[in-house]
Amino acid sequence: MDDLREGFDNNLGRMIGKLHHLMWEAGRHRLASAGLDLDMKQAILLANLWYHEGMCQNEITRKFGKHKAGITRSIDRLEEKALVVRVTDTSDRRLKMIYLTQKGKELCTRIVPILNATEDTVLKGVSVKHATICKEVLRQAFLNLEAYRNQIDPAAV
Repeated sequence: MDDLREGFDNNLGRMIGKLHHLMWEAGRHRLASAGLDLDMKQAILLANLWYHEGMCQNEITRKFGKHKAGITRSIDRLEEKALVVRVTDTSDRRLKMIYLTQKGKELCTRIVPILNATEDTVLKGVSVKHATICKEVLRQAFLNLEAYRNQIDPAAV
């Protein structure tokens, strides 16, 4: 198993962190080249709403694994740009559901291909089989760390 004794560049955490940084950099470049005034978090949030419209803010926060305040700021910015709207849930007035506006839906037809192209760049030269295995391994690693976090900090759930 690779660990720090085998060299920092072969460390799994370092590789994932570097991949994340480079992937976001490529995505930001593609968004800017397309003339879109969005950061990657906003673009990914919009794309998620494109596929799963009507998510509540808490669900978005859990899905992103980010702090609630950061997600709230991103939603605020998207709302200022008239790309999303908050709607009070009819069954639970405490919940705010997030929906794409027509302008947001139209923008997603440009964003989704950009995000897909970025992932295609990442996976260039990688077989579908190996990409699937990689995603399964990362998904299991995520579940392992999430379980560990919940074990040491039950309030984080």
